Amino acid sequence: MKLYLPYLLVVISTLVSALAQVGIKWKINESAVQAEGASYREILTSTLSASTFLLFFAIGVSFFLWVYALKDLSLSNAYSLTALSYIFVPLLSTLILHENLTLPFVVGSALILLGVVLCSY
Repeated sequence: MKLYLPYLLVVISTLVSALAQVGIKWKINESAVQAEGASYREILTSTLSASTFLLFFAIGVSFFLWVYALKDLSLSNAYSLTALSYIFVPLLSTLILHENLTLPFVVGSALILLGVVLCSY
């Protein structure tokens, strides 16, 4: 396997997992809005839909990519890349859920990115 491919698989795995997490949050928000005053059973029923299972399937794909990448990477190198989720999730939340980005987040993300780069070498 090419040297960069396992690293790319870990980054893709982390991104897919982050997208699924944001998707699950979006689905929960959507069902809570639609089910205002609904019982727990109605909320659960509206949340557990085909799209929710698709999001859980994405998490499974993410796991498969992670395991496949571990064939060629040490766990310490691979695991440091998963810190990118602390950047991906808030960025995707901003784009998809219209949450706010703050200056501390931007500074913290830069530090996380620096740490990931340092840990990868």
